Amino acid sequence: MALKPLPPTPYLVAERHLRPVGKDCLVAFGANLYSVPARKVRPRQLVEIRATKSQVMLHSAVASADGETLLASHPRAIGRRVRIIEEAHWNGLPTGRDAGPPPACPAPASS
Repeated sequence: MALKPLPPTPYLVAERHLRPVGKDCLVAFGANLYSVPARKVRPRQLVEIRATKSQVMLHSAVASADGETLLASHPRAIGRRVRIIEEAHWNGLPTGRDAGPPPACPAPASS
């Protein structure tokens, strides 16, 4: 008995997790934050994360009218406490304090 040939496309190995969307349209995964489009999600909605070594894909649990579930795709962050944000994802958020990306953490004061 011989081995069969390899398939033309490689098998995609991905971690799969469910995570809630924050009110700022960010999803936490692996100690990092990834953005999703405000117009396509609501706060606390669960999204499915499919993460490979190099990419994080965020999918809606319910398909849209055209059958699509992919909300966003980002390169996987290297390190911790990294924000991977696409500015256009904030279109549709309420104006005021919640508009735009959260402020950056201040740099530590030098002594």
